[in-house]
Amino acid sequence: MSQVTFDPAVGGDGSTVADTSDPNIGLGNGGYRTRLVPALAQIVAIAIFLKNKAAEALGYRDQTQALRDQAETFKNAAQAAASTAGGAAAFIDTNPIVKGSADATKQVRIEVDTNVPTASTVVLTAPAANGTLYTAEQALADLHTANFY
Repeated sequence: MSQVTFDPAVGGDGSTVADTSDPNIGLGNGGYRTRLVPALAQIVAIAIFLKNKAAEALGYRDQTQALRDQAETFKNAAQAAASTAGGAAAFIDTNPIVKGSADATKQVRIEVDTNVPTASTVVLTAPAANGTLYTAEQALADLHTANFY
């Protein structure tokens, strides 16, 4: 004896059919007249349910791929930022904070341990103009070589 129950968990209605003469679920003794078409309808309902679940799974696959691509983009950006920062924290004063775009061996860093007092914050404000930073040593050297008339 074989029987099939159309499980609601996969889109069925919970009904059962069997290859017996059981008056409630059997296909024998004319039971096929009232149960065969509904049983076929349950097969179609389950097929539609499974098709929809497969489409849902494909949607999750596509969403997962998009998230994987986004994570790869963020990883690459983080690696690029780390290489710009010299592979360490960007604002520790022993690390360069700017590297040359054409020649990465040309670097600039800001030293704070030498002249900044403990527990102090010194603010450097950029002027609203392009120009070249000028050190006190440069200013003194220029002053010694200047001709004043």
